[in-house]
Amino acid sequence: SSPLWVLLQALGFSLGAEGITFTKALGLASLVALEIGLYRYGRERLGLDRGLALLSSAFVALNSYAIAWTVLGLETPGYLALLVWFAVVLHRFLSAPSRARLIAAASVALALALARPEAALLLGAIGLAEVGVPPRVARLRTADHCRGARMQQQQRHRLADDVARCRSPPGLRLVLNYNGLSSVT
Repeated sequence: SSPLWVLLQALGFSLGAEGITFTKALGLASLVALEIGLYRYGRERLGLDRGLALLSSAFVALNSYAIAWTVLGLETPGYLALLVWFAVVLHRFLSAPSRARLIAAASVALALALARPEAALLLGAIGLAEVGVPPRVARLRTADHCRGARMQQQQRHRLADDVARCRSPPGLRLVLNYNGLSSVT
């Protein structure tokens, strides 16, 4: 299911590496790339301080699934690393466009597209989320959105959407409203 993983394994074979050892080393390198990517995403995109960004990486490092995928030589840590790094490099490019950042974003996007069949959908979703959301999103005023008192008749159709926004984590941008339609907040 991962042409990129097969290509990387073939590269290892062509360099004379032993297959299982090379694949596990590739998995370990992918997990390290995922950890660094999560740290960078937390710092640059979510504005987390150093400790919280490290904590988010630590949770993944202690996740039994991530460890199993890594030591079993599966492509999942590499795929997740590419997914996180695409969000990081795309945000960097959109924040301060340059030729080098464009090449980095395009390279990670290409690698991600080769990593898994469903990656093209995620590339589109991440791209739309980054382009569709202005860099400075106004914080929701919790008191204004969470007070249910004296709602007017024309506002009642937005109740489910408002409640969902109030309970969403600060970094969440895509919210499902009561009709099941998505909106970017």
